[in-house]
Amino acid sequence: MPKTLTKAGDILSAHVAEAAGATDATVTTTCPSCGTRQKLSEASVAHEGTDTVYTCVKKCQPILIVSDPQRIELPGRGHRYASLMIRNVAELEVSSGRGTVKVAASPAALEAISGRTLKYRI
Repeated sequence: MPKTLTKAGDILSAHVAEAAGATDATVTTTCPSCGTRQKLSEASVAHEGTDTVYTCVKKCQPILIVSDPQRIELPGRGHRYASLMIRNVAELEVSSGRGTVKVAASPAALEAISGRTLKYRI
């Protein structure tokens, strides 16, 4: 269980070969509420419980959550990378020396995954 901020860029860099060297400054997404394109490094980042929550630069809503996926699969809630899950509400574009890697949006990214993980409402 993460007890400190876990950066999405670090996870993608470590687990997606095409995204090697990625940081939050090289990962771009769009807020579904306001349509603002932003790098994860521009978003507000906070540690809430066991989650790292990225919130839109305009404070509209959470745009990405890094969480503990537990031991069960959670269809539609995110992408599992080893012991962590990236729950992104919109497609991610990861720029690297090898080009751009896209990570599909997770349709249920903001839904609660257990009694200890918050449901993020928009």
